Amino acid sequence: LLGEYRGRTICDEHRLSDPDKSALVALTVDAPRFLSEFKTRMARILG
Repeated sequence: LLGEYRGRTICDEHRLSDPDKSALVALTVDAPRFLSEFKTRMARILG
């Protein structure tokens, strides 16, 4: 998303009380894996 909605959480007001939720939320981060993947991709991009 760009503009005023970038970085914000946007909800569907029509489904607020729907028992079937559609969001996937990360509760933890595998920091070593993230750093490894990030460094690999940055090295590939930056050459």
